[in-house]
Amino acid sequence: MSPTELRPWPADPVSAWAQAVAAPAAKSRYGERPSIRPLEEIAADVRGQRVFVPAVALVFTVVGAILVGGLLVGVFPLSGRSTSAGVQWFAGVVLLIVGPALWLGHRQWRKYEERQGFPPARGVLCEIYPTSFHIGDGDGWCLTSVAIDARTPDEQVSRIATAFRIWLARLEADKEADSAAKNAWNSGFRRRIINAFASDEIFGPEASGGYLVRGTAKRSRWALLLDWREPEAPAYPMRNALVIPVDQAQG
Repeated sequence: MSPTELRPWPADPVSAWAQAVAAPAAKSRYGERPSIRPLEEIAADVRGQRVFVPAVALVFTVVGAILVGGLLVGVFPLSGRSTSAGVQWFAGVVLLIVGPALWLGHRQWRKYEERQGFPPARGVLCEIYPTSFHIGDGDGWCLTSVAIDARTPDEQVSRIATAFRIWLARLEADKEADSAAKNAWNSGFRRRIINAFASDEIFGPEASGGYLVRGTAKRSRWALLLDWREPEAPAYPMRNALVIPVDQAQG
């Protein structure tokens, strides 16, 4: 999809932008933007915190060992039923295979990343405005926020905020449109989770400077959109960016 081709979002976001342009300026800024550490330093910290795969691998291995060991010494199955024993044998063996496989795969991937190196980190410091629009997140739902680039001129900030307010209100009032918007979000998925859609991707090329992002800033009105990987959509390089709370970006 080229920068001039808009994703087919429902509820006519282009007309929402036209309304926002015609409306008087109404959005005030949060004030002086916070200072943050160098992007490469923040990216290195975030990469170092990605330890959930080894943790999951350890849990799988320990649980598998407990199940298989318990069966071998006669502790399991507690019910004495052969069906229960078969299920526990199967689960234990699978966990004992998957756990080490996850750990080895993660280790090899980290070595590959270190050999390949990383492109320069990209970051956008943003003001964050929580919304009531939610999207799918695993087995549940996740709220979203409007994120506006701190470098955006005041007049454009007001237009972006107003356009999002108008458009998201339309989605809230129309369940079919709301569902279509959620589907449009997920339709852009390739290899990585989509965390941000640029405002000009929703409203048109004149609406640059903002994003609709996954999640909210719970402790701050500011967040950093950060990515150090090659973008899947070069025209929209922050689409897969992580949303980093500003206190984490400050150190």
